[in-house]
Amino acid sequence: YMSVITMPNTRLYWKLSMRNNMVAGVMTRDRFEQIVSNFHLADSSLMPARDDPSYDRLFKVRQFLDNLAVHFAEHAEIEEIVSVDEQMMPFKGQLGLKVYMRNKPTKWGVKVWALAGQSGYIHRFYLSGDNLAANIITDEELENLDSGIGVSGLTVLSLLKKAAPLPAATQVFFDNYFASPALLLELK
Repeated sequence: YMSVITMPNTRLYWKLSMRNNMVAGVMTRDRFEQIVSNFHLADSSLMPARDDPSYDRLFKVRQFLDNLAVHFAEHAEIEEIVSVDEQMMPFKGQLGLKVYMRNKPTKWGVKVWALAGQSGYIHRFYLSGDNLAANIITDEELENLDSGIGVSGLTVLSLLKKAAPLPAATQVFFDNYFASPALLLELK
């Protein structure tokens, strides 16, 4: 509920002048802050060292992201009209994946590459800066870099080929950031 009805500071949900009973009626402010401060999605002691080849920048949330991806795929069939584009999740804290995009409405945040349907449902995604996202792309697709498709075109191809293949009549839309003659030939 807090993600739908946002306030500048979480403590405002409990402040008498702005109290929100949908939040404040569920638990006390101190209990909420205690849960948030102790909330972890992975055991940090199992995290590989930075110099380890298996190092994962998203180790602490990898299982959560993988779980999301599985459930996104399970709960909705791919639509006939899809679009590949970037989305920004606003974020100004400390994070290695955070990017600054000067000409965007949301200037600071985490960039997500997404395959979304006409309804707005995100069918597939991955985070920009994910050092394991390269595992999505096969060696054959890496050869396509030399054929003029480029990294942005590989983003389109990897989202389209990830997990289950798209139905043959699927219409795919993307903007000029991704477009190249080689990518259009590949998709044809």
